[in-house]
Amino acid sequence: MESRTTTLVDEDDNEFVVHTPRGVGDDVADEPAHHKLIVGHWQDIAAASHLGFKRYGIGAVIVQERDSRADEVEHDFEAHSLSYAPANSNWIMERSHGPIGQWLDDQFQSYDPNEMVLVLFPADGTVHAYAVEGTPSPPYAFKLTRAQYN
Repeated sequence: MESRTTTLVDEDDNEFVVHTPRGVGDDVADEPAHHKLIVGHWQDIAAASHLGFKRYGIGAVIVQERDSRADEVEHDFEAHSLSYAPANSNWIMERSHGPIGQWLDDQFQSYDPNEMVLVLFPADGTVHAYAVEGTPSPPYAFKLTRAQYN
């Protein structure tokens, strides 16, 4: 399945290339918010991806909204949590069927985890999927965030 590509630039002129399955969710109203969250918190997402890959193999970072009590927090990332699901996990198998499942399977077979991050946003029984290339690379983001000390 082909991807639709969007190039984004943050305030530090770092470039991000975001691939989304073509024809699946082309009209997703949440996509700009997803892009903003990915770009704004790239180091944390890339570090989570690198650590998840090192521990569990190919897979994706899952960005989920926390419960409504988190809405009181002013920072948008505080209202979300990150986790990692291996490609063969029940979480991914249960939520990725049809065209999105085929696109994810293609990504799992071909992405380079040292250069790209697969990011999933679950919402209302569906999953919005993105394959993102950005700066810094996932291994370097892991070093920068000092995630290994957490």
